[in-house]
Amino acid sequence: MGCTCACSGGRRPGVSCLVSNRLWTIDVLGDLCVTCDGEPFSVRGADSQRTLAVLVLVGTDGARPETLHGLLDDHAERMPLNTLHQRLSSLRGRGLPVSRLGRDGIYRIDLSGHEVTVDAWEFARQAQDLTSAGEPVAIVRRLLSLWRGNPFTLWRVPESQTLLERPRAQLTGVVDELAERHVDIPELGAFARHFPGDVRLAQLARQARRGKLLVVEDQLLDELVGLLKKDYDVLAVPSYRAWEAVRHRPEFFEVTGAIIDRHLEAAPDGSPRGDQSGLEVARYLRDNTRVRPVLLSVDVDASHRHTGNLIEEYRLLDVVRKESHGSLDVAGIREAARLVMHPDAKARMTWVARCLDTAMWQAHAEFGSGEIGRARVERRAREANGIRELLRQEALEEATEALDRFLSHPW
Repeated sequence: MGCTCACSGGRRPGVSCLVSNRLWTIDVLGDLCVTCDGEPFSVRGADSQRTLAVLVLVGTDGARPETLHGLLDDHAERMPLNTLHQRLSSLRGRGLPVSRLGRDGIYRIDLSGHEVTVDAWEFARQAQDLTSAGEPVAIVRRLLSLWRGNPFTLWRVPESQTLLERPRAQLTGVVDELAERHVDIPELGAFARHFPGDVRLAQLARQARRGKLLVVEDQLLDELVGLLKKDYDVLAVPSYRAWEAVRHRPEFFEVTGAIIDRHLEAAPDGSPRGDQSGLEVARYLRDNTRVRPVLLSVDVDASHRHTGNLIEEYRLLDVVRKESHGSLDVAGIREAARLVMHPDAKARMTWVARCLDTAMWQAHAEFGSGEIGRARVERRAREANGIRELLRQEALEEATEALDRFLSHPW
């Protein structure tokens, strides 16, 4: 999105902005946008805009003239140092909050007589606090949305010479952690496009945007793939025999969500589930991965006890209807794919609860008899109840971290 203010043209600044006690906003994370008391303020001329942007990007402490000159001087131009003083004086003369060269020999944005809000400063401040944030997702999304372009290429200034290098690295680190938990970050794609040379960021954006979705179905597979391939990187598996081969391939380990047809045809190798070999796929995912699966079934009754038992035993996010009125249930399947690939907070809480229910089902099945076994189950139940209490308090991040520990050390 381009700048909508009058920075490169439009109305001239009012003389009222030449006095103090004004409210300024200066946005440089993209095209330069300046307002004074809520009104667009024109900064005309590419040299003036770049000089103001670079002064902002060095931070609230400002910089010495020689430093600013080095950042602004394109070697082909050989800009005299005096030109820098003239540009800054001109900006100040137009009413902008640019300080005079003080006794400390520093130029900076003048905060003594004005209230100045800067998107780059806000980004740097909040990004540095991310590691201590209890629920960083909302903050990350807001910080990503501040960026309307790449200021380092736009203003021709090295990132290492600005206040943004370390905060942006911290943000990328937090995004990396969130991506590992498959948290949906819609703003990540646009942010990554501003930095085409950042390989890791591009990888995270692709993962967040598309993911790898396992689809196991033996009758309507082509139709399912056609429905989902625009939004996800689909790993299509046409049969139980094909599944047994795919699960050993490298691309399988990139899977984060799965849609499995319950009623796969009987496997040629004599699968014990007959026409329900899909449950064997679900069992494997439960016992060997953290993949979130949904089960497709022709006959679904969410209130039926058997459906609830399937969800609990096989650690399913849900059992969804495969067909509606004689054709593929497009809306239901698309929603199921979204929930297993990019779950919202409600779906993530449901998934934590599902994992706890399945863990307790397994504990009872394996250790439900005998005094020692019952003691193990009781200890496991206390741990699970502690995580459920976190869910009741809507402490999702804490519950997710506790679940990771719970599943990593089962006994």
